[in-house]
Amino acid sequence: MFLLKKLSSMLIWLGVELVVTFEIGLGIYEYVFYVFVLMSVQVAKELKALRSGTNNNRKLHWIAWDQVLADKKHGGLDIGSLVSLNFSLLLK
Repeated sequence: MFLLKKLSSMLIWLGVELVVTFEIGLGIYEYVFYVFVLMSVQVAKELKALRSGTNNNRKLHWIAWDQVLADKKHGGLDIGSLVSLNFSLLLK
């Protein structure tokens, strides 16, 4: 009887540890997803808003964005989309 109680309490404790570990892991995953994915999309939108001008609102550019986004063969930095660049760096 004593062995059964001890085994039962050990299994319950193991279950509690698994649930807590799972919840912590899920919380870390959600935090990383928010910081690295959702925030990066927002930052990319902000950068795009900074670099794009409209007919009513002109922005100051030190260099043409067409030249920055161009291929290296054509004298650019070959950045492309900032969102796709960030996702490719996250996947490495």
